[in-house]
Amino acid sequence: RGMNNIWSVHDSFGTHAADISEMREIIIEEFVKLHSNKGIDDWCSSMDDTWEFNPEQEEWDELDIQDILRSEYMIS
Repeated sequence: RGMNNIWSVHDSFGTHAADISEMREIIIEEFVKLHSNKGIDDWCSSMDDTWEFNPEQEEWDELDIQDILRSEYMIS
């Protein structure tokens, strides 16, 4: 996208002040791409080999990942 100056350390990102809006947009879009086909059950099972899905907690998978694109505080 033409951004030449960006840095990241773990979950922190930085760039020149003039590029912050564009950097924020890119990070959010890439986050959504990365997590679009995964639910909380996928995360839990990848972190804990003993994880078992509990049908009573199905609402965990009701997050529409596309809502993050409109989130004011995803990256602030």
